[in-house]
Amino acid sequence: MAEKFRKFMGLCCSRKPVVTGEMGKDKYEEAIAGLQKLLSEKDQLEDVAAAKIRQLTADLEATAKKPFDPVERIKTGFGHFKKEIYEKNPGLFGELAKGQSPKFMVFACADSRVCPSVILNFRPGEAFVVRNIANMVPPYDKTKYSGAGAAVEYAVLHLKVENILVIGHSCCGGIKGLMSIPDDGTTSSDFIEDWVKICLPAKAKIKSTCSGLDFAEQCTNLEKEAVNISLGNLLTYPFVREAVAKKTLALRGGHYDFVKGSFELWDLDFNLLPALTI
Repeated sequence: MAEKFRKFMGLCCSRKPVVTGEMGKDKYEEAIAGLQKLLSEKDQLEDVAAAKIRQLTADLEATAKKPFDPVERIKTGFGHFKKEIYEKNPGLFGELAKGQSPKFMVFACADSRVCPSVILNFRPGEAFVVRNIANMVPPYDKTKYSGAGAAVEYAVLHLKVENILVIGHSCCGGIKGLMSIPDDGTTSSDFIEDWVKICLPAKAKIKSTCSGLDFAEQCTNLEKEAVNISLGNLLTYPFVREAVAKKTLALRGGHYDFVKGSFELWDLDFNLLPALTI
């Protein structure tokens, strides 16, 4: 009986159901490991355990067949936040109800893989965040870039942020798009290419200084150089220049490499600080 059941266990463990999401997979592995441990201690429970494994496998297979429900994902996500963060930090959220006074303004890419609050572990109220394609800061222009200008103005003059951080990242699609724009400047999209042209000076520098590198390496260098253009563009805002001159505001650039798990940080004078490696 024991040998027969062990063969069943081998088949069951080798035929894992397709499970949507890591959470389901983890639960499956945990359940199997627990049952195997139990069986090694008490052979008489083999039949009960076999039934539990069959039921667990059937349940997970049924779950895997369910279509993704965005509304349910939002509900469960907020439920987790409220239970694990909001309700456990009444003092913090009580203060935030009175107003905000973040120390940081952060420009980050809209890429779903590079959320700055996750990467840098910002708490609610700690960072005033602007996200856009390729984390670019446009120059001062009341007409063309009024949205970005309004964010910078509000952060510097009203919130009195003490730090502005521009974060580039690895495998950036916007930077790849900038690097791919033909030299004659023609575009094939309605918005994206015109937007990333903000950092054309960075592209020109990379093509001049890194011509011997392959396309991927040029893009990696451009991810960082585009951040420097954004830092320079910040200084075209009069109130930013004034705050920097008074030393009430610091400008910094960063680059997050989610392939290597590293983060580089440098200041306005382009002094590279030691890279933070996970």
